Amino acid sequence: MLRTNLSTRPFYNERLVYVLVGLLGVLVVAFTAYNVQQVASLSARQAEASARASTDEQQARVLRQQAATARASLREEELQQVAARAQEANALIDRRVFSWSELFNHLERTLPADVMLIAVRPQIDADVVKVAMVVMGRTIADIDGFIAQLEATGAFKDMLSTQEQVEDDGSFRATVEGRYVPASTPGGGQQ
Repeated sequence: MLRTNLSTRPFYNERLVYVLVGLLGVLVVAFTAYNVQQVASLSARQAEASARASTDEQQARVLRQQAATARASLREEELQQVAARAQEANALIDRRVFSWSELFNHLERTLPADVMLIAVRPQIDADVVKVAMVVMGRTIADIDGFIAQLEATGAFKDMLSTQEQVEDDGSFRATVEGRYVPASTPGGGQQ
């Protein structure tokens, strides 16, 4: 048996078909409106970015021209003088760098138990670092031993006790002066 629909209207429920086609049309219109809005927004942002880029490029061009003008106005002699002055300043800074830690490490390693360090005063003159120390010891021999140990490190040179006095308790206070040549300075260290 053969079944065919010979009716002039094949759908019995036309309302459902119209609703589905209408919903599909509304969705298409909504997506189209959203896409149009996004295109307009992105076009505005692109125009903004293009305007900013062109002003930045123009500003960069102006700055390059100013830099070229400044370079052209400087003569080679002036540049060499500035470089020489910078090297001289760096050399002075390197000479002026003073490591308190290194000084106190030397003193701590050489300080005998019978000697007490009261004061330390370095004086930096050009390439020479002079150190003056006030120490207290039970005997002059203890202070002399401290001086000998300082010079044995190689970091202290020409150490002398310039002033000595006896305290009320029988101990001795001495001022020890000499040159400090730390290993970190040019020409310093063991000599």
